[in-house]
Amino acid sequence: RVQVLVKRARSLPLTDRYGLATPFVIVSVGKVFGRTEAAPASSEPWWNAQMEFPVDPDKMSRTVLSLTIEDVKSQLRWEPVAQLSVPLRELVARSVVEGWFVVRTLPPAADSPPLPPGSPEPSVFLAIRYLPPAAV
Repeated sequence: RVQVLVKRARSLPLTDRYGLATPFVIVSVGKVFGRTEAAPASSEPWWNAQMEFPVDPDKMSRTVLSLTIEDVKSQLRWEPVAQLSVPLRELVARSVVEGWFVVRTLPPAADSPPLPPGSPEPSVFLAIRYLPPAAV
């Protein structure tokens, strides 16, 4: 199994003319998905959401964790803000990978204000832990 803690993000693109975003995160490993709750309007959201995914140990070196940060535009409409892919092969040698991961931002809406000069790169803080099968 793989446990993922989606802790927080920084310097997310401001997705509307008022400089607000109501972001949430979708994480997938293989065909299994998890989702955080939407954070209050911010470009520096906190989620502290933990998820767990089944992973075949024999396929760890070929498995990828995919993450998309979405912004809630209305009850029925979301807009992708940023994406990240993390190959889980690093967990084969180390059981934990933790820290800031730079995300690839998606083209913002035309009315989105720019980030302030000197802002850090848009990033998400993750802790990814591999829990090997228990010995029999």
